[in-house]
Amino acid sequence: SFDRLASTPALSAGTSTVILSVSSSTSVSPATTGSPSRLSHRDIVASVIDSPSGGTLIESIRKYNRPRHGGRTGVVLRALTISDHGGLDRVEFRDDVAIPELRTSTEVRIRLTAAALNHLDLFVVGGLAGVTIAPPWILGADGTGVVEAAGSAVTTIGVGDRVLINPGISCRECEYCRTGEQSLCVKFGLLGEHRPGSFAEFIVLPAENVRRVPAGRTDLSDAQAAAYTLATLTAWRMLATRAHVQA
Repeated sequence: SFDRLASTPALSAGTSTVILSVSSSTSVSPATTGSPSRLSHRDIVASVIDSPSGGTLIESIRKYNRPRHGGRTGVVLRALTISDHGGLDRVEFRDDVAIPELRTSTEVRIRLTAAALNHLDLFVVGGLAGVTIAPPWILGADGTGVVEAAGSAVTTIGVGDRVLINPGISCRECEYCRTGEQSLCVKFGLLGEHRPGSFAEFIVLPAENVRRVPAGRTDLSDAQAAAYTLATLTAWRMLATRAHVQA
């Protein structure tokens, strides 16, 4: 489950998990530093996590853009977004998206250090029945980062903690949530699909949706941690929760 990261074995250097990255050898035109700007699908590449020539999506977002505004007032973040559905040519690299603020005392703001590509992101770009986006819509479900701010009621994690993100948002109050079936929540939603996603410098989430990465897990890179959650939780529910597979 989401709480079992501490007991999972170290990932090997040959792990083939795919991370959305922009290769250091990829040329980015001057137009991609504008606001908003558009990256063609040729500039967005998938790279295995141990690729020596790649960088994580978040590193690329920070690198290929103009400096951020100073001070807290009017601060904006950089993100990969879409304003309408279609192909990958609809993906926009923007630096004029408002930085998210805490809305409740139980939320945290994460400064993302890595984000992973899930096939869900391609579905969202293409458009999903019943899903409505509000441009500019931030893509991405998976990610990892560091807590930058925490609401007054948050006690499980603190500012400066390195954390994983659970992209499945539930109400924690309905009958399904009360029985531990959060994915069946009547208000369930996923980052990037129903809520602004992780392909940005910052994201605000309920504290229940983040877990601290154990300090001893120095073997776990940001890229590996970013790729862990959604795919792992899906497989865990299928094998352990539903099929009751045991070692």
